[in-house]
Amino acid sequence: MVSCVTVYKPQSKFYTQSKAVELGMSKKQFIKTFGYPLTKNMYKKDGKLMEVLYYGELLDYSQFFVESEFYFEDGVLIKQLKGKLESVNDYKVKVED
Repeated sequence: MVSCVTVYKPQSKFYTQSKAVELGMSKKQFIKTFGYPLTKNMYKKDGKLMEVLYYGELLDYSQFFVESEFYFEDGVLIKQLKGKLESVNDYKVKVED
């Protein structure tokens, strides 16, 4: 008797064989590759335009939600931060009064 087991590893849309996030890529190239963010923040620091793009995605057959932040300085990617990974069952939408 032979059995087969497929192991699924959740994969972020930001790291696939055909595309990957790279420091130094332009904001325009980033958005063309990965799409528009859920939201963004903008501010000035030392005379430079700073932008933070926020993305969210479902992983592992939609069982987990992960948030990612991408930091741009004058339109160039300088940093990426992964937010917390939460079970969709535990994810709570933040509502402000």
